[in-house]
Amino acid sequence: MDRLFPNVADTTHSAMVFVDGENFAIRYESLLHQRPIPEHVKLQPGVFVWANGFNNACVMAGVRRKHYYTSVQGDACPSGKHA
Repeated sequence: MDRLFPNVADTTHSAMVFVDGENFAIRYESLLHQRPIPEHVKLQPGVFVWANGFNNACVMAGVRRKHYYTSVQGDACPSGKHA
């Protein structure tokens, strides 16, 4: 079975996570198939998706640093605010 994070059972190992926000958001949207977006998920279509549960999973997996990168064309966020 594929794992989202490495199996870290002790504090002698750590990991870093790099997320391509655009591809992550686009892939998530394709998996929704007209289902409603869960309340705990923050989504800006084609740009950004994140759920606070990922933060907890990162802590439990020994992730020391998370990098989430994305871009929006233009000089203002399309929704008028940042996610």
